[in-house]
Amino acid sequence: ALFGQSGGNALWEHCRGIDRSELSAEREPKSYSAEHTFQRDTLDRRRLWAELRSQADEVAARLRADDVRAREVGIKLRYGNFETITRQARLPAPSSSADTIAGAAALLVRRHWDQARPIRLIGVRAARFEPADAPVQISFEWERID
Repeated sequence: ALFGQSGGNALWEHCRGIDRSELSAEREPKSYSAEHTFQRDTLDRRRLWAELRSQADEVAARLRADDVRAREVGIKLRYGNFETITRQARLPAPSSSADTIAGAAALLVRRHWDQARPIRLIGVRAARFEPADAPVQISFEWERID
């Protein structure tokens, strides 16, 4: 009675786990990622690169399937003691290219991996989506090649 006819009934139902509102499972993803946990921690750069490349291929395929490009690439590194490092970087231009994603992820790994410590898990993530047909601002910066 304190909460009125509709408010009191709704409160009574919610306290008992009853909710008659429509359920919607549809929502836009905020990121796509792929991860791999190694059976044994590894320092093998070739193995890490192969896994990183495979993950970039998977993430890029998902971007293209949803007709979007990512403006950000991130990595996850987990050491044997379960210490986890995540880092991300903005791309110069939005992309759904596996080469671009793999290159950005590899750069992040090189910058942030303590190479004296073996890796247990490695992961790649793409985020900050925009439609694939959105216009792209071209850069007027020139890289000098000697």
